[in-house]
Amino acid sequence: NLGKNDFITSILEKVGFLGLCPRICTQVNEWEAYRKFTKSEGLSGVNYKHFVLYEGTRIVAAGLVNMTNTTASLEKLDSDIEYYKSYLLRFMEKWSRSLEVIFITSTLPKEQC
Repeated sequence: NLGKNDFITSILEKVGFLGLCPRICTQVNEWEAYRKFTKSEGLSGVNYKHFVLYEGTRIVAAGLVNMTNTTASLEKLDSDIEYYKSYLLRFMEKWSRSLEVIFITSTLPKEQC
């Protein structure tokens, strides 16, 4: 998985792909971008899901969801552009509904929404 990331990125750059693509962090560059956006190392454990949002091959947003059996609560969400935050938030809500858990956003301070 780690070895093919550079190859896929080079193909996407060659074709000029600029679509939005949310992902759960797995790659080194995703973790680095996550730390940059959230200004944290991230939390470890099976309950935490760390997300990034790509625009083309560039990571433009990051978020953290804390999962329980019945809820998914938004812990962090950051980007330099509000549209990207909004897009990633909607994706994380949809993702949590697919797991049949309730998505909670009220745990975030207003400045992080």
